[in-house]
Amino acid sequence: MAQDHSLISDLPEGHIVCNFSLKLLKVEAQNIMEWFEQNDDGNQWIVVPGLRGPTITKLADDHYTSLGGVTYRFQWEGSTGLIKVVPSGPHVSSTDRFVDVVKSKISAMGMPYEESLWVGSKTYRPAVGKGKEGDQAFVPPSRCTTGIRNVGRPTLVVETGVSESLPHLRQDAKKWFADTDGEVRIYAESESYLKSGNSLP
Repeated sequence: MAQDHSLISDLPEGHIVCNFSLKLLKVEAQNIMEWFEQNDDGNQWIVVPGLRGPTITKLADDHYTSLGGVTYRFQWEGSTGLIKVVPSGPHVSSTDRFVDVVKSKISAMGMPYEESLWVGSKTYRPAVGKGKEGDQAFVPPSRCTTGIRNVGRPTLVVETGVSESLPHLRQDAKKWFADTDGEVRIYAESESYLKSGNSLP
């Protein structure tokens, strides 16, 4: 029997718990973004208990306006949501560098690029009452046969976070494997370097 891994396992001590109010969520998310403008590590997580269906749908599907322009990733189980605020530039750069390495390996293997798909931060619903989204995900040709809107689960999921987020991202890897019955086979975590001039190791 697969071990249960909690949605909120191993979050940083400074994570925020915010009973749902879209106005308060926007304020908390903006505060986290402002923190990362001056600091290269810290909390990027907001736990939101007591969510209802329409709010879950809005947070999952409307990333452009839900938190007032703050970039985030969202996952949920039942009525509890977990938001990862994304420090934009360095986070995206770290993710993109990893994806570029994988793309070059795929090309070297002779796999036609147009037959596979990178789906970005697509939301997956592995079971009733659950949803997850990584920073990037790769869907191989064998799972791209039903059209771009109905592609299968990814085999590779990429998550990027700051140092304090890594323990939780490792728990999240176990959840990806368990929640997809092993269809996600590779989970890659990348640490974003927030100060200018830093580079990936």
